[in-house]
Amino acid sequence: MSQNKGKGCFLVSLKITILGSGDSVGTPKWDCHCETCETARKRGIPFSRTRFGILIELLDTNKRILIDTGPDLRSQLLTHNIDRIDAIFFTHGHYDHQSGFADFYRTRIPAVEIFGTEETLNYILSSGGIMKSIRYKNQEILPFHPIEYDGFKFTAFPVLHETSPTKPVGYVIEKPGHDIKLVITGDTGFNIPHKSLEFISNPNPDILIVDCFIDNQEDTIRRFKKFVFDFDFFRSSNHLIFPDILEFIERVKPKETYLIHMSHLCAPHDQLESNLKKYEHIKAAYDGLTMIL
Repeated sequence: MSQNKGKGCFLVSLKITILGSGDSVGTPKWDCHCETCETARKRGIPFSRTRFGILIELLDTNKRILIDTGPDLRSQLLTHNIDRIDAIFFTHGHYDHQSGFADFYRTRIPAVEIFGTEETLNYILSSGGIMKSIRYKNQEILPFHPIEYDGFKFTAFPVLHETSPTKPVGYVIEKPGHDIKLVITGDTGFNIPHKSLEFISNPNPDILIVDCFIDNQEDTIRRFKKFVFDFDFFRSSNHLIFPDILEFIERVKPKETYLIHMSHLCAPHDQLESNLKKYEHIKAAYDGLTMIL
């Protein structure tokens, strides 16, 4: 839990809940019986991980905002007793980040506000079928052009995720006049554009929620290389692995870092937490984790 000082006193303005901390297939992977998957089957959360999703609650006004809508969205909202969503900010067009938007079909919400780049919104909304029956108001965003939403500033910044069907972005969330800065990278490889790095690190974030596909186990990396044709391309252009994150943190200098989008190739959660003890301000996110700013 974090509290940041603003206007001479401690203020609580933002609640962040990790709805889903897993990658595109989740943990356990349904056809896998590795140690991580078997532990997840037996022990559940925090060892099991649903697909990516983050809930942002603006506590001053009780507005609820999603960062992406993965395929497990319905169960995630039921788990956390969430019966209203006001807005959605999309990072890119991959299935595990947008397919849950279909769960807004026949909701009681008059119209959910959705934000994203023109390319991403067109990709999501043109998929036909049930999407045509959802009530929404869409607003296109441009990288580095902030959107004011209910007293907060949401700014998209380009990242690098070359397998995405649409150009991906992360988000910086700030409250003007208060020392609050949250950075969510979304899916990204290491080679984030220099302008984005400058933007997210100046000033340094209070909380960085960062893509971490696999942790730092040498045997895991060796096994993973067997299944990926070009491992160096994967890590530079699509996802971060833990050694990259240490370098990334050194450049961005967040106060706290939370790893997300973790695959079943990571160690089981208790082992992962033990491995991270040497890093005071780095933690493994898990489904249901909450943070306060």
